[in-house]
Amino acid sequence: MQQVISVPPLLEQEPPAPWALGRARALGTNNTLVLGWTVASSTIGNLRHQWCGSIGILLLGHAGALDAIGNLGRQWCESFEHHRHLDALDVREL
Repeated sequence: MQQVISVPPLLEQEPPAPWALGRARALGTNNTLVLGWTVASSTIGNLRHQWCGSIGILLLGHAGALDAIGNLGRQWCESFEHHRHLDALDVREL
């Protein structure tokens, strides 16, 4: 059963940076995930729509903050400017 989570208006005002995962964005089209104010923890699998490669498991804290991301440096494409940046349309409800 999926739970509907309202997205606070503040989230749409944060910068569209790909590393602003904490309270700001929803990622992917498969396994849609909302990283909100009170989301406890989850995993991100396929992020090909935002980044190249795979970053594996991303741990999220109880307040939506990142606990551990690992080393993303070499996982990114040579230039992430060639990829679509996250924006308000990427914020979804479950």
